[in-house]
Amino acid sequence: MLDPETLTVHLGSAPDGSTTLRSSVTLQGTELEGDFDIVTLRQEADLELEILIRDPTAVIRGRVRASLGIACARCLDEFQIDVDGAFVRTFTWAPLPGGDDGDGEVEAIGSRRDTVSILDGVREAIILSVPRMPLCSEGCRGLCSSCGANLNREECEHRGADRS
Repeated sequence: MLDPETLTVHLGSAPDGSTTLRSSVTLQGTELEGDFDIVTLRQEADLELEILIRDPTAVIRGRVRASLGIACARCLDEFQIDVDGAFVRTFTWAPLPGGDDGDGEVEAIGSRRDTVSILDGVREAIILSVPRMPLCSEGCRGLCSSCGANLNREECEHRGADRS
């Protein structure tokens, strides 16, 4: 039903009603871009899916837990952060009003036998789980504004001048 390599779900093999799947998917080394710099997945991500099919609609709810490598907003050192995010994707094989492919909320597919991708949902859940200002630690001292030295690792001659 779930192809863990492509993150696609074959709806034709899912029974009507509700089905819950748990899987570890290999996204290791995958780079995700967001408002922050690029983050890299550090290990397999845990993915839990609930698939609800009621003709002519399929709703896939997912939860993804992953460990990311990301740059600290203050000192720019890469550190590891654990994220936990959720997503929902809705698909229908019924004709949509106006004949379009969907409005972003519901995606039109050809038939119940189709395979649908949840990759975008997984990516969005991970990206939206990253803090706006990720810090390697609450006490991170950042970089010297004069010479760029990482103040977590070294003192510099400008440190006293920065405070005036």
